[in-house]
Amino acid sequence: MNGLLADRHRKYSAAAKFAAVAIALLLAHWLSLAVACADNQAVEARLAEAAKYLASEECEGRGIGSKGIKLAAQYIAQQFATAGLKTDLADGRPFQNFSLTAAATLGKDNKLALYQSAAEQGDSQHPNDAQRLELKLGADFTPLSLSKTGEFDLPLVFVGYGIKAEQEGYDDYAGIDVAGKAVVVLRREPRQDDPNSPFDGTRDSRHALLTRKINVARDQKAAAVVLVTDEFDLLRSYAADRRRWEEALDKLTAEHEKFKKVAKPTLPQLQAHAKQIEELTQEVAKWGKRLEESRDTLMAFRAGGPSASKDVFVVHCRREVIDRAIRASLGTDLSELERFIDETLKPQSRHLEGWRISGKIDIVSQQVELSNVIAVLEGEGPTAEETIVVGAHYDHLGRGSFGSLSGTKEIHPGADDNASGTAGLIALAHLLAGHEPKLKRRVVFVAFTAEESGLIGSTHYVQNPPFPLDKTVAMINLDMIGRMSGEKLSVMGYSSGDTFGDLLDRINEKHKLKLTKSPRSPGGSDHLPFFRQGIPVMFFTTGMHPDYHRTSDTFERLNIVGMRQVVNFVADVIVEIANAPQRPKFVGSGAAGRPAVGGGRPILGVVPDPDRQGEGVIVSGVVVGGPADRAGMKTGDTIIEFAGQKIGGLADLENALEQCKAGQKVRAVVRREGKTLELEVNLEGAPQPASGRNEPLGNTIQWIALAC
Repeated sequence: MNGLLADRHRKYSAAAKFAAVAIALLLAHWLSLAVACADNQAVEARLAEAAKYLASEECEGRGIGSKGIKLAAQYIAQQFATAGLKTDLADGRPFQNFSLTAAATLGKDNKLALYQSAAEQGDSQHPNDAQRLELKLGADFTPLSLSKTGEFDLPLVFVGYGIKAEQEGYDDYAGIDVAGKAVVVLRREPRQDDPNSPFDGTRDSRHALLTRKINVARDQKAAAVVLVTDEFDLLRSYAADRRRWEEALDKLTAEHEKFKKVAKPTLPQLQAHAKQIEELTQEVAKWGKRLEESRDTLMAFRAGGPSASKDVFVVHCRREVIDRAIRASLGTDLSELERFIDETLKPQSRHLEGWRISGKIDIVSQQVELSNVIAVLEGEGPTAEETIVVGAHYDHLGRGSFGSLSGTKEIHPGADDNASGTAGLIALAHLLAGHEPKLKRRVVFVAFTAEESGLIGSTHYVQNPPFPLDKTVAMINLDMIGRMSGEKLSVMGYSSGDTFGDLLDRINEKHKLKLTKSPRSPGGSDHLPFFRQGIPVMFFTTGMHPDYHRTSDTFERLNIVGMRQVVNFVADVIVEIANAPQRPKFVGSGAAGRPAVGGGRPILGVVPDPDRQGEGVIVSGVVVGGPADRAGMKTGDTIIEFAGQKIGGLADLENALEQCKAGQKVRAVVRREGKTLELEVNLEGAPQPASGRNEPLGNTIQWIALAC
């Protein structure tokens, strides 16, 4: 009997223990869920608070130079400090301050001359043999708005394309001293028509960028940069002008033939025909004159874009002028030098002995003070000196500066663009500051300014890095993460890191988002200057919407839960990169590694909706005055055919555009309110921003306008 009782007692005790363990596990699970729920609620509360303030009337749309953007910067700095980050990086403060020329005009006293000094040639007995070429402003040369102002008199040095490209094994500055001299630099890069060129084939690589050429010259201590159009561009320009002249001539001929068929024209018909003939004749004459004149067109004064540092003189001169000095000094001409470089990929940099350039640059500028807001989370361990940059731009359009699609002077709140990304940056700072154990690499949080003006803040950061760029292993960018729909998240630029594709897939096994990975282009936001420096990047966004760059981009339209999902996903990405044994390797060649830009790239001027595709591309915005707008395309249209190609999605439209040329007329078929319409679109070339090349200007609408 006692044994039976003992057996029952043992069974009861085992059952009780099992029940206790099960209850404990269940309680632990419930507690874990409760903690996770509380954590999520805390993140969402922080996101909502930050985004609401940044998009408030008090911040005035965060336009550069406004009181509102200064308030936004102070708020972000306070949030970084509250998170426990180091905020004393810049002279004890979190602000990386610099100035920008908000408006620049040519002054009245600009002059330039090339001259040959007989004394320098050791020929003081024949001073009259010296040559002097007085250059005419607007005809022979033009300063660029990013130039230094003042007077100069400098020796001339030819440095080819002005490229230093270690990875490609090419260096125009090797073995030549240009300190305190004026360097003559060809625009673009060698072998532009060669698909197998080491400089990203027929697309522009980062070495073609005007800003990069100027920065390289500055690093070599050059005092001035004299830009000269390359021969490839001249030939292409000539071909484009000839095509336009032939098209205008064909139209004039067609109008004559058409009117011949009118048996008995009325007086109104005769008058209309005469007017049409006059207009077409003027068009033919215009392009005919262009053909007769040199195609060596000077860059626009503002083509250089805004610049934070103006410590180098920068002018663009016509080839014919510079060629005279080169022939006199070297016994050859620019074309021969250029062809030799292209054929051999061997630099031909040389001092133009005895030749100097003198002049005065007079630019009237209005400066505005700007600030990147920077905070640091130090790493721990052997890789602690390596850096991950996490960024988001906090500026917007203020009261409707360039890029507005509303056309009003009211406050553009910019809740999604980019209060959402900045709020995400703040939330990430709080999450990662509390991470245990400490991360193994340093994480630098940067709220960039002046993105909408052309990536000015991020460009300034890479030009003046607080931590070495060669030890910066990755850049993570958040731009427009506030409109998640259907748990969709897009990431661009990921193919620039050799491990990023697998990393994203692995992390998404936990988060289960509908992740769209776009390898074609890194996109045009603040990660792009880092990409151009050979740093792996990832650009996270929830995509476009009809309120983009309009006054209707308000806080109430944000998806706070979706923003929290993005932040949690990105936090896991950063932790993995920070703790990985090896840093990611940059992948910069091939289609996946190239920016979606190129010389002479045509633009359509639409803002596509990347989240609503499948049977065409839905237009969520039309750039005012652009080719699509002039052709009659409207917001809400669905592009189903373009330039003879069926359009199923954004990639199809990009591919179709890549096969077109600036100035070409193409047929577009759109679906509008159940009807199918045919439109004739006259494509135009991409504008020339800060680089003077056809590249993204910086903000998303400008990048999309170039891509589409």
